[in-house]
Amino acid sequence: MSESDVVLNTETQITDQVIADIQKMVERSVEVPLKRQWHSETSLDSVRHWAWGIGDDNPLWSEPAYGSGTAHGTTLMPPSFFYSCNQGPNGFRSEPSRGEGLPGLHAIWAWDRWEWPSPVKRNTQVNTTKQTTEANIRPSKFGGDRAVEVVTRYTFRDDDDNLLATYDVAYMHFGRDIAAKKGSKGKSLERQVWTDEMLEKLACDVAKEKDALRGARDLVWDEVVVGEEIGTVVKGPLSVTETIAFTAGWGGPFIMASEIAQRYIQDHPRANAPDRYMRIPDFPQRAHWDGDWARECGFPEAYDYGGQRFAWMMHGVTDWMGDNAHLWKFEGKLLGLNIIGDGSWCSGSVSDKYVDDEGRRCVALDLKMTNQRDEVTTVAKAVVVAPR
Repeated sequence: MSESDVVLNTETQITDQVIADIQKMVERSVEVPLKRQWHSETSLDSVRHWAWGIGDDNPLWSEPAYGSGTAHGTTLMPPSFFYSCNQGPNGFRSEPSRGEGLPGLHAIWAWDRWEWPSPVKRNTQVNTTKQTTEANIRPSKFGGDRAVEVVTRYTFRDDDDNLLATYDVAYMHFGRDIAAKKGSKGKSLERQVWTDEMLEKLACDVAKEKDALRGARDLVWDEVVVGEEIGTVVKGPLSVTETIAFTAGWGGPFIMASEIAQRYIQDHPRANAPDRYMRIPDFPQRAHWDGDWARECGFPEAYDYGGQRFAWMMHGVTDWMGDNAHLWKFEGKLLGLNIIGDGSWCSGSVSDKYVDDEGRRCVALDLKMTNQRDEVTTVAKAVVVAPR
């Protein structure tokens, strides 16, 4: 069998019928418990693996001796940890396909909106529910004139039904074959070759991060000045190894092996995106580390995860706000690609400060992520509640 005979499951296009099917799926959607979660409790090790996977070594997340000496009396989880609680391997409790899902369509992370009522401590059970809430038709040169934006709401509660967080996420869906043939997403991008001078500058910027870690020093609301910078955290240069570290903490719908993967493919044959050359069954998630497959889907190279980028930005916020402040809200939008070889500088500034109707002393932040080409690839807004 030649390469051209391999069925890649990339032929689906955004047709009127596909749009109608997606809209029906949204109309039928109700809030349901997840059958599978990569993490279902904020155990020390699972939180450590997540934090280390985003390059965050704040001791408040990973060192029990440090956590016991704080006002919380224990370690906390970084707010972004919930990314690892809203999905898990599809093969767990897999059932044969009933025509649900979006087989053959590739999905790209578009935007996120988070809210956390309060900090979450170690060893909290996390129970997640899911509901698809919107399907919006969007213009897309990359996807062959149009794509479908699908919005999903995740709600996280503990065993006593206390609300831990709410999360809305939007993905843009498009036909892989159309994107590969007509797409222009990042065509001009090439992997960065880093000079010694560039690497030295990045290392110097990383060394400065420790100065921005507030730790036990309280964020004093009265002393916050609109316009002040919050400091910068530096991520990358993105490598396959960094992607593996993140995926180990995050999980993902297609992180399955051997029998579990084979059974899933048998039940869901159109989820199979085999290697073109070896015909090995595989999954579309590998676009994050397999450049050949990324190019099959219309991208210039393997690229990062959207949630990975947002978690990096949250890392910058939690370093700046210290142990006793609370990240209450976060909303971010992805503007461009971050491919293998790219570095990312996450920075921000204070845009406002106010006391809300419930007496919370709030600090609003504008955030951005800039790569080594001086391109802004991600923007976000956050609200931090300062301690009293």
